[in-house]
Amino acid sequence: MQLGKRLLMGVGAVALVATLLTLSAPKAVHAVVAALVQVTNTTANPVPVVSTDNPALQPFGTLLFADSPPNFSFTVPPGKTLVMEEFGVGCGVVSGTFYQTYFTLTVNNSTVSTSYNFVPTALNGQELILAQAVHIYADPGSTVEIGNGGGLPNGTSMECNASVSGHYVNTP
Repeated sequence: MQLGKRLLMGVGAVALVATLLTLSAPKAVHAVVAALVQVTNTTANPVPVVSTDNPALQPFGTLLFADSPPNFSFTVPPGKTLVMEEFGVGCGVVSGTFYQTYFTLTVNNSTVSTSYNFVPTALNGQELILAQAVHIYADPGSTVEIGNGGGLPNGTSMECNASVSGHYVNTP
């Protein structure tokens, strides 16, 4: 009987020590590992950014500058679909006659060309500004063009910028 009590107490002590080690060891291990991991984000070695709920999404934004007439273009890279969510244009008349016009955003792929027209707001008779929420897709390899939809009078000189933002989605 005495031997059974001692054996039971020994097994209980071992179980208690094992339980305590199990509860305390992960915190100690996490502390050591956390001290070893350091992430630095530099321009020479950037940290990739992906959406945690959908790693196929990558943020996209571009700002383009041009003299008149405003003509901008860029190409969607292979393996990516561009989802445009914001489109904007701003122009200031440098010389010549101010002219209310419209701007076009055109998506050209190998089989289809689709144009969207946007009317800007005129400010103080010398500036045009446009900011529009959109939901437009551009396939891999498509060319996206932004331009002046209406003809400007001869001698009109403008300085313009255009912006497009959204995200890329990986395509299979």
